[in-house]
Amino acid sequence: MSEPRIIRVFPRLCMGGAENAIVQLLEHVGNTHMVVTHTDGMRAADARRLADAYTLLQRPRFLGLLQAMQEAEIVHVHTINDHPLIPLAAQLSGAPVILQTVHNQLTSQHCHFMDHSILVGDELLGQVATPSRSTVIPNGIPCPDVVPPVTPWCAVESSRPVKLVEMRREDKLMHWSLSELLATGALDDLDVRCQVLGFHAESTDPRLEYLGPIANPYPLLAQADFLVMGTQTETFGRTVYEAMAWGALPVATPIDAFTRVFSPEQVAYIDGDVHAAAKMLRAHIERYRSNPTAYRVRQEANHRFVRDHFGILRMTERTLAIYQQLSQSPQRTHRSFSPDDLAEGDIRHFGELVDDILEPSPPKRLSEIAAMPPRMQGILYWLIVASGKADPSKHLGLIAAAHQRLGSRFILDLRLGQSLIEARRHTPGIQALTRAHRTDPTNIDPVIGLAEAWVGLRDMVRAVEAVREGMVHAPGSPYLSRLLYQLEQLEQFERTTRVESQPYRTQISMSEARTSSGEP
Repeated sequence: MSEPRIIRVFPRLCMGGAENAIVQLLEHVGNTHMVVTHTDGMRAADARRLADAYTLLQRPRFLGLLQAMQEAEIVHVHTINDHPLIPLAAQLSGAPVILQTVHNQLTSQHCHFMDHSILVGDELLGQVATPSRSTVIPNGIPCPDVVPPVTPWCAVESSRPVKLVEMRREDKLMHWSLSELLATGALDDLDVRCQVLGFHAESTDPRLEYLGPIANPYPLLAQADFLVMGTQTETFGRTVYEAMAWGALPVATPIDAFTRVFSPEQVAYIDGDVHAAAKMLRAHIERYRSNPTAYRVRQEANHRFVRDHFGILRMTERTLAIYQQLSQSPQRTHRSFSPDDLAEGDIRHFGELVDDILEPSPPKRLSEIAAMPPRMQGILYWLIVASGKADPSKHLGLIAAAHQRLGSRFILDLRLGQSLIEARRHTPGIQALTRAHRTDPTNIDPVIGLAEAWVGLRDMVRAVEAVREGMVHAPGSPYLSRLLYQLEQLEQFERTTRVESQPYRTQISMSEARTSSGEP
């Protein structure tokens, strides 16, 4: 049996965990066309070498992306966030299988356009709208067979300084950085040399060497004694896995991306302000300086842990199994758009209008929409709203116009219901959200909308019923579980007390539930 034709799509090929996973899949999964929609960056050289075909889209983007997807059996999208170009093209292409990988905690991942979502980490189950159509797989971490044979600084036969490596990106927040730790003076009497990867020079301290973006950090990690990671953001979770694989012991802030997976023995967790963190780092270095054997034992144990749980082949095998499962399953019925919607008009002209709407600048060709066939008009009206290009006061009118031209579709019923509720037109809003829920009961977004609508009407019993019914089809949603608990508590409160301000208190509680679950 021949390999399925795959198109792998990503907005940019610069640096990061998503790029690493893409390159690994290109290396181990054949018959793949790599399409980059916007930015050709540092990892593009690897992708060009490994992919069977490689395309960097130029303006206009939509038509080229659509045509590439029409040739594929599987469309695999990587972390699309809130840009609707890729999911819209995927649905209109009619590709037999459409799936995505969610690599980190960001905002809405357009789950309603996907047959399946792959989540790199179980914490992301609270992020997707379709938990029952989602699978958690591990990171794919390049891992040598054995720890590289580098003599650590603490070995009896070594006379070199202790080497610290930090990975940073200018768009990521840090609790503290290596330069700040050094500036406290807590490490002054230690022989320390530091390398900072992926960040511009911010200090003239001679102990610091700024290397900028590095395509392959693994040789540097193999030469390092410690990785020092003061990140505030979950998206740096992969760096700790990489350090462990290549022999550098991680020192990191205790964020969930680390503490959920690694014990305090595997990763030294350093909390507090920069002065407290510097003192803790020093104590950690001193601990191993006095016990070189313990350092080597920890290196080996960390390496084995990553090799056994997060190897590239394990990630690849799980991904291929999902491909096979989806390819053998019946045609999906929850898609909102199809190639039939483009059958009556000029696809090239339609693509030009899509590109115009999705440019960073305000659209210039909206007047041309009225001349398009009705179904193309409907898609373009929806797109204006979905792309954030419409004034909020016009959302309801545009979505109603799209609904009129396209009929009842999941994404239109969902957005129409949400817009009606925002306009305090609860009865038709509930009807639209109910239609959306019936069309795709595995998606939790209509359930959330219904619960909020009933809360707005001060009907806590029906709000609870809506969430309970939704959990039948999406039992794996952490958000619905938390929301149900909140609503049950509030329902009990309303039964025992009739406080006039309760609707306000109820909505505050629902907002808190949403925030704490990681939902957008």
